[in-house]
Amino acid sequence: MIEKNTRSLHKNRLIIRSAIAIGLLAVVTLSGCSSSKVMSTTTTSTEIAQNAGTVAVGGQTGSPNVGIAPGSPVTSVPTSSGQEAIILGADGTIVLVNLATNKVTTTIATNAVPSQNPDALAVVKSGTLGVVVSRGASSGSLIPIDLALNKVLPAIPLPFQPVAVTMGNTGSDAYVVGDAGEMAQVDMVAMKVIKVVNLIPNQNAYLDSIALTPNGLGAVVVDDGSSSAGNLALILSLPSLKIIASINITNDPGAYLNDVVISNNGVSAWVLNGGYGDGTITPIDIATATRGGVISVGGGPLALQISLDQKTCYVVNGDTGGGNLVVPVDISGGIFQTGRSGSAPIQVGGGVNDYLDAIALTSDGGVAIVVDRENGLLYPISLSASLSGKPIAIGHSPISISIISQ
Repeated sequence: MIEKNTRSLHKNRLIIRSAIAIGLLAVVTLSGCSSSKVMSTTTTSTEIAQNAGTVAVGGQTGSPNVGIAPGSPVTSVPTSSGQEAIILGADGTIVLVNLATNKVTTTIATNAVPSQNPDALAVVKSGTLGVVVSRGASSGSLIPIDLALNKVLPAIPLPFQPVAVTMGNTGSDAYVVGDAGEMAQVDMVAMKVIKVVNLIPNQNAYLDSIALTPNGLGAVVVDDGSSSAGNLALILSLPSLKIIASINITNDPGAYLNDVVISNNGVSAWVLNGGYGDGTITPIDIATATRGGVISVGGGPLALQISLDQKTCYVVNGDTGGGNLVVPVDISGGIFQTGRSGSAPIQVGGGVNDYLDAIALTSDGGVAIVVDRENGLLYPISLSASLSGKPIAIGHSPISISIISQ
């Protein structure tokens, strides 16, 4: 992958770790396991710590500590009838998992070369169409996948290196952002780029994540480029791609704005700063472009999701020093409440090499599926019980996940 020299140390470490994972996958493939097959892995139940204790989620002075409650091994894996998980691997493979049985049903080799962030895959709400970004030597492409036929469609050339992608509810348009401040609108009916703008005319800009408002008429994009260009959240009007507001999230040069989600009612956006041991969430009121009270979650968070009732934010804290945790944050007090931090976390996995980097919630909000890229595993989590189930082995170094209704 072509990476910018201005990327933070945190990101460089992500790339190194992912390269190791892909190298291991290649060794398995050479040993006789086709990349279109699921790796065979022996797994055991995940346990919550048996003795109550304190886990330093922060990793540095002033960061919050949160306790892990004692618990018992999960005896059954949470399931979700009528739901399907669609996962993108760092090797460009898409894996489909039936969440009623927690079994892999299909693998699709896209031959894409995704970038290292949790938003390289987007799936339309109906689940019939997906898109994957792919990076090339000088520019990239968008690869559509017909999920009804499990068929890869011809790649759509992009005039820049893509980083993240999203689609509207109908799937008629896709929006792609790039590693030098670019954004493109792609007509998914005509299968071509119809508009390109440079949102931040600075080579140090790096647009790491994009989220659409529920009505599809707005978007929030986050940039984590160098201090000369980064740490911004841009509120956009669609389909004009016009910037409505630019919000400085933090002046910390070590910030790492790596994810953004928008609430179900479209009122607020929640920006995740992975940092380097000092992770935070910054809520934004979209209508007024106003920042809310910053929430400290510590560690190296990589992804987040908002519950259906919009009262809880679930943060994947998979970085070294943060533990293999999903940290719930009570956000029922609204975006302007101050002094909040993560509450008792849900421990996921148990190995020192576990690396959680993506999360998705089922449509009923009862189960979260967390991705462990390092070991090629999915962990179903019962949110009501705050316990994770036995992992599902899928291989392919998963980096992104979407859940749809079948």
